[in-house]
Amino acid sequence: MDILVPYDSRKTILSSLSAFDIAKLDLALGHILDKTESRTYLNPVRDIIWNTSEMSDLIIEGMRLILCGNDVPLLRRRLHDTQQYIKAYGHERRLQIYLIGVFPFRRDDKNIHDRMLSFSISKVPCNDRISKDKQELNAKLRVLQNSSFSPKAPFLLSFGTTVMERIGRGSSTWHLEPDIPDKTIDLWVYVPSYHDRFIGEIVLPPSVIPGLFGFAYRKTWILQLLIAYSKIAKNKIGLHASYLNLSGLQDSHDTWIEGTLYFSFSPSLFIREFPL
Repeated sequence: MDILVPYDSRKTILSSLSAFDIAKLDLALGHILDKTESRTYLNPVRDIIWNTSEMSDLIIEGMRLILCGNDVPLLRRRLHDTQQYIKAYGHERRLQIYLIGVFPFRRDDKNIHDRMLSFSISKVPCNDRISKDKQELNAKLRVLQNSSFSPKAPFLLSFGTTVMERIGRGSSTWHLEPDIPDKTIDLWVYVPSYHDRFIGEIVLPPSVIPGLFGFAYRKTWILQLLIAYSKIAKNKIGLHASYLNLSGLQDSHDTWIEGTLYFSFSPSLFIREFPL
């Protein structure tokens, strides 16, 4: 079979591969993709999300997917400048990507709420997690209905991640999602506690700082961690963030999001409001 010939088998092959695998295949075969195929298949969303159709529908309804970390720009670079990316990082470089999901409150739209809470990054969502999220959303809606309080933060998603019994009830955590389309990405999904959901706070423990700020692979990462905390204390550090949608990555400053998210660096008490 000649993959250079544009017929149904070619489409089937490309549809079954991640975007990064297609970029490497295109490079190896001397750039066989036409402009339409490049636009369709060389899209970072195909490296992270299985159900892109449902994702697109929910984004129209107000869901926002935020990718954070210094490795986020590499998601696009490795697809469109593959040769230079491989030369710089090799084939085994694992990208550290941090995902936050939010949606605005709609007091009387249960169907949309249920669909957003059921949206999963993995192929098989955890029903216990979805049930727990629905309970927490309903609890927050009851608070809003019985008061004049208007939430400043959107509702934080947890994407149907597995419920971990060892994690305390009141603790937020970052969950490493093992089942995404591209196997060279470590995708860390933020799973908020009820308290952090209520106030819109993203807790960043020391364990995520090296990957988030791009020095996880440096031999001097401990020194870099201390430097990072020093910059955080002086408010001299930026957090790269982009929105993920069906067309790919979009700069966070180009898209409006309802509410404010706060990033808390534990165990210190530094809280920084990054522009998202």
